[in-house]
Amino acid sequence: MLTMKKLTVIGAGAFALITSPMARAATYSDAGAGVLVYAKIVVDDQTDTVVQVANQSASPTAAHCFYVNANRRCTNTGAVCSGSTDCFDASSGFTGACLPGWIEVNFDVLMTPNQPLAWSAAQGLGFKQPAGLFYGNVPCPGGLLNTCPGSNAGTRVPPVGETPFVGELKCIESDPTTRLPRPCNTNDCTGPGVCCRNDLIGSASVESLTFEGDIDVERYNAVGLRSAGFNDGDNVLTIGGSGTGPAAPEYQPCAQVVVFNHLFDGATDPIVDTGLYAHSTLALVPCTEDFAEQQVPQVTAQFLVYNEFEQRFSTSRSVNCLLDTPISLIDTSQPERSIFSASVAGTVAGNTRITGVNGGIIGSATLAFCPITGCTDPASGEPQALGAGYDLNQFSDRVDADIIRIP
Repeated sequence: MLTMKKLTVIGAGAFALITSPMARAATYSDAGAGVLVYAKIVVDDQTDTVVQVANQSASPTAAHCFYVNANRRCTNTGAVCSGSTDCFDASSGFTGACLPGWIEVNFDVLMTPNQPLAWSAAQGLGFKQPAGLFYGNVPCPGGLLNTCPGSNAGTRVPPVGETPFVGELKCIESDPTTRLPRPCNTNDCTGPGVCCRNDLIGSASVESLTFEGDIDVERYNAVGLRSAGFNDGDNVLTIGGSGTGPAAPEYQPCAQVVVFNHLFDGATDPIVDTGLYAHSTLALVPCTEDFAEQQVPQVTAQFLVYNEFEQRFSTSRSVNCLLDTPISLIDTSQPERSIFSASVAGTVAGNTRITGVNGGIIGSATLAFCPITGCTDPASGEPQALGAGYDLNQFSDRVDADIIRIP
């Protein structure tokens, strides 16, 4: 298992790009926040995702969370698909289109003071299954014999609902009764636990069984949106912006630019020549999301790609709910022709700046060294290499507000 958290781009030209003067964004992956965004949750026959969330406060708190199922589906059968070839119906002879989907499931997590919690996305936590069993019983159930400084009673985390599954997870610190953010204003705090709080911190570990029988763990940190010092407690969460009154920002803004430092696909390991080649994947989700109206969020991502000689390439891609793709398939269906290919870029490493045109973007990435043919065994479809998840850098703040609407 690789343990790399961040990949530093090699080369003087690329290094100059990274260290150019840009203000750090107000979003965090290593500090407490009021909203957590997990950009990639995966479940399939060989893969599960372990979600970790912790309450950093000495007071109890709650999180109102939303799984977003971003599976693509066939228009003719409704089956999960990865391309139109999966949508051929032999009985009718008709091939449907494979279109992005969007299904939301919400649940609540109640945490005692200073408590960490973790659960399997495939099995859930404290959730009654059809067989009558509770998978992952909560550690502090309450009752007369409870020895915890509080109770997790009321926590019901469902399994993601289907296999395969790919999607995201958003968790919002909330009042355990209303399931809405607590109304607050740091100018008139009256006691502990009343002010606008940033108690949540989290990470996710995507765990896969490889073709060789190894267990691969790709861990990344959840991105946190911190309280801006005001919240009116309604179901419309204003992320950044310059509004006043009811439109005043309740959480600090999403980043204007997400910076992805990476090896180009097909590059050899610059440290040890193992005969394997770099393959990176990128997961991006919009900051804006409408859970109340069940509308699919759509953002256009612009990519500025620099190689080590500071030569620039560019492309763009629509992010419909979730973009989860090998980087050499972002701009083309032929990876060897991609601007993210080492043979096209002309250098081993690169620096990519990603900007959301009509909304903010949050993401994470993974890197694996695999045979030149890819990271999946052709016969079994199982992973055949170990990889590492890492966080993206975030620079500058968006001027326009993003909005999260909850039921």
